[in-house]
Amino acid sequence: MDLDMSKLSEKEQMNLQLIGMMTATTGKYTAKEITASQLAEELVKFVTDDVVFKTNYTPSWEPLRPLFSECRGIKDIIARYDYEEKHEKIKTGVPEDFAIAGDVMYFSQNEIASFFDKEDVQWNMMTKVKFKDGKVCRFDMYLDYQVIEDAYNKYI
Repeated sequence: MDLDMSKLSEKEQMNLQLIGMMTATTGKYTAKEITASQLAEELVKFVTDDVVFKTNYTPSWEPLRPLFSECRGIKDIIARYDYEEKHEKIKTGVPEDFAIAGDVMYFSQNEIASFFDKEDVQWNMMTKVKFKDGKVCRFDMYLDYQVIEDAYNKYI
């Protein structure tokens, strides 16, 4: 599905641009309720920081920890987050399809990453983004986590 940006309001276009930025830089976070401008300000600082580009485009998540928390709906993934970030290098996670229904936006993406500098692992995921009063208030990410678990179990 192609999204015709010209049919969206200015607010919807801005929200999509922010989601695109967030996905390209973080890939997997739940925004706590903040204004779009605050989110943009944090992301701009994050993506222009040299640390982002020093390790094969794998960012350090530390600058965003106060603003974001992982929400994949899978406790095992959340529980092991602290060591996941040290070993996962995201290669791509660009959104593919978008759909907007009222205050909810859905997008799908195919993510490719490597773990422990080994072969690439690929999985599909769908993200549901909830807006409230012009703010990003919740992200829910759904994916087949077995692919990731298998990659971890192979090298741990």
